[in-house]
Formats: sequence, structure tokens, C-alpha cells
Amino acid sequence: MAVANAKVTVTRVDATLNSEIVYGTIAVDANPATYATHGIPLSFASQDQIKSSAPPSLITVSEAPASGSSASGYEYIGVPGTTQINGVLQIFQCAGSGNPNSELAAAAVPAAVSGAALVFKAEFPRL
Repeated sequence: MAVANAKVTVTRVDATLNSEIVYGTIAVDANPATYATHGIPLSFASQDQIKSSAPPSLITVSEAPASGSSASGYEYIGVPGTTQINGVLQIFQCAGSGNPNSELAAAAVPAAVSGAALVFKAEFPRL
């Protein structure tokens, strides 16, 4: 089985004096794709709206379920890479009462993850 990818779609870009702030959505490949240990690839390459050539300094990911729907309960963390193409999306789930969340195992992507409506905010340094 192939490792899942996190497809980034940029919906809006704001610029400050020192940063490009990018907003958008993330779609995770469905089963039979698999979750990779320590996260699935999260690339910002080939996004024409991003003018910075540097990797993001911060990636915030959250779930945005439709009104009247519940979130899946998974926790999503965007981990910047050393370039725009080698960041990862890490996914955690509850490990039980009183225990910290555990990262997903390297196995098939759960349907609740591939079906989740994920949104992100990423900050890139302006060069």
C-alpha cells in the first residue's frame, strides 16, 4: 500500500511586513493509503499563491466540521520541514483516560481522517 499524502489547497494569502500568512484546506488520501510513522507528507510546493521560497515557520491545522456535525476527535499537527516540500502532518488520537495522545500507527488511514474537513494557517517568512 502507498503512503497517504496530504493535498494542500491555498484559499487565501495575507501579507505582513515580515510574513506571508497562508490559509487553506488539507485533504488526506483515503484507505488503502497508509499513515506513515511520524506523519504523512505535507508539501506547499507548486502553490503559485505562495511567493516565499522558504519553508513555513509555523503550521496550524484544525478540523472544521460542517455546522451540526461533530469533529472526529483526532488531533492534527503540522510540522514544518527544512524546505516547502518535506513537512509532515502528524495525527494523534486519545490514548485513554489520563494518558497523553498517541500518534497513529503506521496502518491504513482511518475513514474519519480521510473524510475530515481540515483547514490550515501557515506562516512563511518574506524574503
